[in-house]
Amino acid sequence: MREIKVFAPAKLNLYLDVMEKRPDGFHNIETIFEKIDLRDEIIIKEKGRGLKVEVDAADCSRGKENIVYKAAQRLFKETGVKLNLRIEIKKRIPVSAGLGGGSSDAASALKAINEIFKLGIPDKRLFSIACDIGKDVPFFMMDASFAVARGAGEQLKKSI
Repeated sequence: MREIKVFAPAKLNLYLDVMEKRPDGFHNIETIFEKIDLRDEIIIKEKGRGLKVEVDAADCSRGKENIVYKAAQRLFKETGVKLNLRIEIKKRIPVSAGLGGGSSDAASALKAINEIFKLGIPDKRLFSIACDIGKDVPFFMMDASFAVARGAGEQLKKSI
């Protein structure tokens, strides 16, 4: 049985300019993201049957509605591999506080599952999957503490 523990950092918007609404319903933005030390703990275990996502926060989506579940399902679809996983999320980042907790959890799970189970999905493709899952997810895929984001948040440039 394989198991990995990863940490998913929160983010702050150091600057945020919300501009015009886009045809897709989102707004164009310009922002500066910073990853901070507040973080969730994610434990991914090869265990049981199918995919199960458990969260210790009562106000967090569970099961198929959880963004981490959706991220893992996208990896399975991408690779044709179905893993028996139990994913436990220990929330420390407040839910719906604008700190990107769910997005960070999804990005951390994407990277960890790809790595530990040697799925071989290239970083560029993982980034594309992240863009489809949520607007803040791509930032958390980056190995950067700061980034300038434009568009709906998916146009990123490392900063500092």
